[in-house]
Amino acid sequence: MRRVPGVSELVSHSSTRGGLVAGVGAEAVLWGNWSLTSELLYMQFQKREFAFHTPGLGAFPLSFAENDSAWVSRVGLNYRFNGGAGAAPTYAPPPARFAGFYLGAQAGAVAYTSTRTDLDEYMVDAASYTNTDFAGTIGGKAGYDWQWGRKVFGVVADINWTNAEAVNQHLPRFLPGFDVTDAGKMNWFGTLRTRSGLVVSDTLLYVTGGFAFADIKNTYHVHNALVAPVLNEDFSFKHTRWGWTGGIGAEYKLWTNWSVNAEALFMQFRKETDTFFSPSQARNVSFDANDSAWVTRIGVNYRFDPGSVVANY
Repeated sequence: MRRVPGVSELVSHSSTRGGLVAGVGAEAVLWGNWSLTSELLYMQFQKREFAFHTPGLGAFPLSFAENDSAWVSRVGLNYRFNGGAGAAPTYAPPPARFAGFYLGAQAGAVAYTSTRTDLDEYMVDAASYTNTDFAGTIGGKAGYDWQWGRKVFGVVADINWTNAEAVNQHLPRFLPGFDVTDAGKMNWFGTLRTRSGLVVSDTLLYVTGGFAFADIKNTYHVHNALVAPVLNEDFSFKHTRWGWTGGIGAEYKLWTNWSVNAEALFMQFRKETDTFFSPSQARNVSFDANDSAWVTRIGVNYRFDPGSVVANY
């Protein structure tokens, strides 16, 4: 969207783009010809330029550079048509190493993405602005697992601290006298999830999903030193935001009651609308706030009663 006085123009463009993909995954045999698979992929698409003319600017062309990427996490089922061609392997039944109540500590990294949509042209124009901040995280968790043979099902809750803050700059930083920004800051987050997986030797491979919640503060700041009196408006909103989460992980048995855990989660929080009164414009203005985060972390777990649940086959 290009804003010209008295002119409203909308230009759209779509194309099929090629690119590169890479990732990690795991596949485990369930029974017969069926298997369970999970994977995490990153896709980077070819960059292209898109040029067009608009009636509002006459013969002057406009162009955009399109650079798109995506993360994909997914689980699925496979059916192998010749899975029974050979003799079925014989496995020794594993002990119930991942059964019972546990506590854990974890640390890792957060990629927090803040998208703010100016609905009323308060800052620059009616557009969306997105930025991502990378920060550390540390926290604790508690959970309970049930194990039947190689199959494990559990529930887990965690709470984590972080200081991720993604700032969207609406005007160039070098423009004298102007500071127009919005920002989203994640102070802490947590999840309440189920997890299910399969035990392979001393390792539990699992998929997980459930609810996510986070303390997110939204700020909107407009400063203009070239007007008299100096324009300086600040507005902030702080809420506990709910959403959903999903991911994959692995837990490895160390010794006695201890295990080490690694997982990757994606969290998408419910969109909210912030509305406030601007004295300089003498009207209410609104922003849509859309937040998400990737979390990768490792941790240690202490299981208080490992092996108390007898595995059934």
